[in-house]
Parts: sequence; C-alpha cells; structure tokens
Amino acid sequence: MSSRTGDLLLHPYTFFSGKSNETVNLIPPFALVGAGAVFIAIIHVLFVVWDRSGWSAGVLTYSGLTQHYIMSSIATSFFMPFFIWGLFSVLIFGLSRVAGGTGSFPATLQNVGYGMVPWTLSAIIPLGIFLHRFITYTGGPTFAGYSGLWLLPPVSCALPLLGIMIWSSYLWIIAVIHMDQLPLMKSAIITLLPVCVFLILSLPVLY
Repeated sequence: MSSRTGDLLLHPYTFFSGKSNETVNLIPPFALVGAGAVFIAIIHVLFVVWDRSGWSAGVLTYSGLTQHYIMSSIATSFFMPFFIWGLFSVLIFGLSRVAGGTGSFPATLQNVGYGMVPWTLSAIIPLGIFLHRFITYTGGPTFAGYSGLWLLPPVSCALPLLGIMIWSSYLWIIAVIHMDQLPLMKSAIITLLPVCVFLILSLPVLY
C-alpha cells in the first residue's frame, strides 16, 4: 500500500481523496480482505483440532458426514469475506451509477475492499486469543460463543457486527464521495441502503 495507508484508519478523507487521483490497484485491498479470510479460517481450524481438554484427533475422529460439515464450515469462513467484498462492490457501483456517479467498477472494487479493514481487524483479537491458548496450552481455546464475524455470529456478537458495519459504512461513504463525485447525502443513501438490507437479512442468523 502507499505511504498514506495509515490515513485509512486515522484520516479516511485524506486517504480516499488520494486514491481518487491514483491508478486503480486491486492487490492491496485483495491482500487486506485475504488476511481477514486467513485469520478466521485459522481460528476455525484451531477450534476443530483443539478441544477444551487439549489436543484431539480433530477432523479424523469424526464421521464422514461430520468431516464434510467441518471442512465446509472452514471453507465458508475463508470465502465469505470475498463474497461480501464482491457483493457490496456490485451494489454500491450499481446504485452510484443510478445516482449519476462517475466512478469505474475497478475503482469501486478497490475502495470497497479498503473499507473492509474493520472486518479484518475484527479477526485479530480472537485469533490472538486462540493462538495464546494454543501456544501456552492452558486447556485449549474456549469458543465462548464466537463463530467469527465473517460467518454472521450468534447474538453475543450482534453488537460487534453492528459496530463493524457502521465503521465500514463510514469508510464506504467517504469512498463514494471522492470516487463518484457525489454529495454526502447521495453517498450515504447509496452505501446505507445495501448495508441496512444486509443487516435485516442477517437477523434470523443472529437470533
């Protein structure tokens, strides 16, 4: 990423203003989203191979059907962030075009990816907890109701998910302002409409 990467967290207006004058580069946002995918996948793997009493035989101890379910869950946890990235990129691009935005789809894909930094950061804390338990062997990591924010966690994580969506929405609004040359109100509507629909559709899973 560029030398202004720190501005993504501290000064997003400066960050996205600079990106609007640069050539689109999808490698940094891909790495950002991919890092979150890897973190959550690692958490799922550790939870499978390590139970509350220490090492277990992991996937090998389960029936074929259960092994398939576990591996599907791990695969889903890895690919879900990429799906969310693509989904919101398409929706925000389509709505911005309807509203008269001038940004290209590659630019939208790039900036939506940067706006997913809260999702990646959300995976660092549980990953750190799991790795600490894993390395120090204090009885194995406890799940504590956390299934990973990529997978739409249970009600105990509803508020963290809401906070992450608010943070990402804030970054996406700023990105749309600079990328599509649209006023704040239009940019907010373009961003918040798909976000609200996403949260509403997530309610059955959360509860």
